[in-house]
Amino acid sequence: MSLRIKSLSPIVLAFGFLILFIHSYWLPQLINDERKHILKSERVFINLLGMALLPDILNSDLARVHHTVDSVLATKTDWHLVQLYDEKQLQLYPLETVDLPDENSIELLKDTIVFEGRTVAEIQVFIDLESALAVEIERIYNFELLIIVIALLSMVLIALLQNLWVWIPIKQLMEVTGKVAEGNYRDISYRDSANDEVGRVLTAFRNMCHQIQERENDLLNSQARHKAVIDNAVDAIISINTRGLIEDFNPAAEKIFGYHAHDVQGKNIKMLMPEPYQSHHDGYLQNYLNTGVRKVIGIGREAQGLRKDGSVFPMELAISDITLGDQRDQRDQRDQRTLFIGIVRDISIRKKAEAELESYTKALEKFHNVISLTELDLPQKLQRLLELGCTIFDMPLAIISRIENESYTVEYVSTDDGAPSVGTSFPLGNTYCIHTLISGVPTGFDYAGKSQIKDHPCYQSFGLESYLGARILVDGVCYGTINFSSAEPRSDGFRKGDFQLIQLFAQWIGHEMSRCKAEQSLYQSTILRQAILDSVSYSIIFTNSEGLVSMVNKGSEHMLGYTTDELTGKSVIELHDQEEVDNIQRMFTRRGQPEDEQDGQDNVNKRELSYITKEGQYIPVALTAKRVFDASGGVQGLLFVARDITERKKVEKLQREFVSTVSHELRTPLTSIRGALRLLIQLGQASLEPQMQDLLTTADRNAERLLFLINDLLDLEKINSGKMELSLEEVDLADLVEQVIKESEHYAYSRNIRLKGEGTLGFADRVHGDKQRLKQVLANLISNAVKFSPKDEIVSIKLESDEEWVRVLVIDHGPGVPDEFKSQIFGRFMQADSSDTRSKGGTGLGLAISQAIIELHGGIIGLHSEPGQGATFYFDLPVVSS
Repeated sequence: MSLRIKSLSPIVLAFGFLILFIHSYWLPQLINDERKHILKSERVFINLLGMALLPDILNSDLARVHHTVDSVLATKTDWHLVQLYDEKQLQLYPLETVDLPDENSIELLKDTIVFEGRTVAEIQVFIDLESALAVEIERIYNFELLIIVIALLSMVLIALLQNLWVWIPIKQLMEVTGKVAEGNYRDISYRDSANDEVGRVLTAFRNMCHQIQERENDLLNSQARHKAVIDNAVDAIISINTRGLIEDFNPAAEKIFGYHAHDVQGKNIKMLMPEPYQSHHDGYLQNYLNTGVRKVIGIGREAQGLRKDGSVFPMELAISDITLGDQRDQRDQRDQRTLFIGIVRDISIRKKAEAELESYTKALEKFHNVISLTELDLPQKLQRLLELGCTIFDMPLAIISRIENESYTVEYVSTDDGAPSVGTSFPLGNTYCIHTLISGVPTGFDYAGKSQIKDHPCYQSFGLESYLGARILVDGVCYGTINFSSAEPRSDGFRKGDFQLIQLFAQWIGHEMSRCKAEQSLYQSTILRQAILDSVSYSIIFTNSEGLVSMVNKGSEHMLGYTTDELTGKSVIELHDQEEVDNIQRMFTRRGQPEDEQDGQDNVNKRELSYITKEGQYIPVALTAKRVFDASGGVQGLLFVARDITERKKVEKLQREFVSTVSHELRTPLTSIRGALRLLIQLGQASLEPQMQDLLTTADRNAERLLFLINDLLDLEKINSGKMELSLEEVDLADLVEQVIKESEHYAYSRNIRLKGEGTLGFADRVHGDKQRLKQVLANLISNAVKFSPKDEIVSIKLESDEEWVRVLVIDHGPGVPDEFKSQIFGRFMQADSSDTRSKGGTGLGLAISQAIIELHGGIIGLHSEPGQGATFYFDLPVVSS
């Protein structure tokens, strides 16, 4: 019996049992249930009929009873007979006697009509059940037939689906397994099946076949790759069997050893080994096979190889063993075979490079030893260097030359007897060095007699076969050459390290010559600079960034009485009285220093202070201090230049005494004259002629100017004599600026100038100062700004501050201050131009007095100006600390 019949038989039997069950059990049961349902329905209807007949029976209205029953019989075709009896069993319907049916299909249904618990009538109904069930039975049988047809169709469909889903895949599976069993993995074709058990088996077979195909392809590709790798490998790859006979010999091995593969295959590997490796090889191989102890196999090492031409070369040798056959079955070794794979790398070039590197390293070591000898000067080091080069390059003649105007002059030489001496000159074209200069790089000839320069004059004259030379550059200009030569040719030629080494020699020589040249120039410059410094009578002191003296001139020794050694390392503060220390420190702690340096003036700080000599005497000096910056912008040190102003102070004292005397003597009569002039002006306004009034007004104005001049002179005298006393208090600068602006507005308005305060509102910084004197300074600055501003311009008064200082700035848009006049602007009786003095007026003392007042407050006054772009005068005062 086939598998298909076996699989279909259960389905046929299942459907047969299903049909038999439906026909024998389920169908009769269904008909019986339908019968009961009909009887139940009829009883309910009969009960309803009895309720409908009850009123007529109670009323003894037989006509209506008969009408009702007849109406029911007309609709109920399945009722065969209806009989109605009263409570006395008298027949009410029908009136005549009717024979009772005797068919088995007639069913009798009875019901009593009850009224108030009393039976008033009885109904008997004879129903033809077969007729009532006929339609339902026919429907049930049709349903049975439909089920049978559906079952048969299902069986057919199942058979078709089974054939499609099971038997066709099984048939394909049988075909696939047959081909796989025959070893055919490539000619397998089948359509995809569903994802069921058979489908998964087919998919597994397909994947297995694909994997087998891929592994076959990978194996073939791997074999091809391995062959390509072996054939194209740079290293020699040789395989031998356990008897030491060569089996594989790749192209690289042919190139390295000089044999063809067919010349060595089947022969002992010993033919590729020199002694003593050749004699010991068989013993090494047999010892490994017997004991498994590795001496060469599995351990890389350096050895020597023997070429076909008999030459021996160094090589790196790595040997590994492989076992061919089924290695899983250790009991049966008949199918197992051991091979030894040797990889040989020719390291001749590397060994040569290592030897050259070792030689180069030793040469560098010797070179370093020579140039590190501090007890030798440059000529001695050059001589040692030439001797070292002769040893390293194995060439007896070494020369350092100087080349000028196509002339070659020997400056240093190291050689045997008979060589040119120092100072000997040759035409440059008659030396090998002409080629070195033309090429610009180290140049060498190892066998001149067999080269293109065999007709060179140097070869014809001296017979030098080998030459090695390099240019010497001093400050980027060719100075000459360093060269080594020999009458013997070099069989192995020059190596790369030789050119690098002579280039290093030349670079060091050029650098040392340049350094010596620079040192000589620096020494001469230093001597000249020191001579200049020592020739001036000024004291010049340079300190480091901490204020310690590091350099002084002879003028300092003469002025202070100290020697240079005594001043060196001394703090510059010790040369001043303690009361002047704060003034010295403020010279380098002013606010906004980088901004102040924009005009190149404020980095130079000038003061009139005192030096204390070694004997304790006080010398008045005009001290100029300047920061010195290094290349990175940091402060390298401080430069102090002091001029002895003792004689000038004496003259100034005489001047002050004279000015003071004259000022006091002039002030009283001048006050009387001015009072008289004003009285005349007031009394004669109505009676005097206009010309006379103009003369009196002019005389009064000149008297006023002269009185202002005298007051300024007296102020200067007080400042210089130290008699000016400041009434110090906390001053709100913002309030002070606003007051001065209001007081100066009339003067500015008269000249069509507008004053503008900036940064004053809400300004909280306060200073210690004399309010009236500070107002005098600010009023003077504003007056000057208004005086030199064009009409309809603005003069700005600004306030700025940081944590330690507050600055007041007065900015105008006038012609500015000429560069040549900036250094004198705060001097006495100074005006930028005489014509300005005549046109603008003024004594030239205002800025000098302002500077003195600000410095008495511990502050600084200064100027920023570009010609034609206006001027900004400012003064800085220290902020009151909280």
